[in-house]
Amino acid sequence: VAARNTIFVRHLSPQVSESVLRQTFGQCDQIEQVLFRAFPGRVTEYYAQIDFQSSQGVVEGHKLSGTPILGVTCQVSIMDP
Repeated sequence: VAARNTIFVRHLSPQVSESVLRQTFGQCDQIEQVLFRAFPGRVTEYYAQIDFQSSQGVVEGHKLSGTPILGVTCQVSIMDP
């Protein structure tokens, strides 16, 4: 299995969309895909998985932890919640 260049973004506004996340994190590196996933057993809470082309995206994306997205302060992690 190839190493993934992935970050996980929690504490997202219910109005957030893939395009909003691409605008926010696209400056970090080229984004390969954005996936929304529900927390296990909690269908109303979800997080985003963002896969970057290189590890630069992970490093730069992690620096955006604490940035407000649509008025909600996001939390970026490199560990799958």
